[in-house]
Amino acid sequence: MSRNIMDIVGSNVAYYRKEKGMTVEKLARRMLIPPAIVREVEVGKRGMNIRTLADYSKVLGVSVVFLVADRGEE
Repeated sequence: MSRNIMDIVGSNVAYYRKEKGMTVEKLARRMLIPPAIVREVEVGKRGMNIRTLADYSKVLGVSVVFLVADRGEE
């Protein structure tokens, strides 16, 4: 069963955030958004527009391609 894009992006945001040693709060500060929004994104409950996706990409230091790629997690 394939996952939806919000789940994929959310799990990738969480994965790369942790890879960079960032807390939710630190990522939120760098994104200039409340931590609750980051949490909602990471669990697939909140989508985003392409500009916000690019902002996550920049802050996390990874290509947008990596944020939208399904790494095969369930």
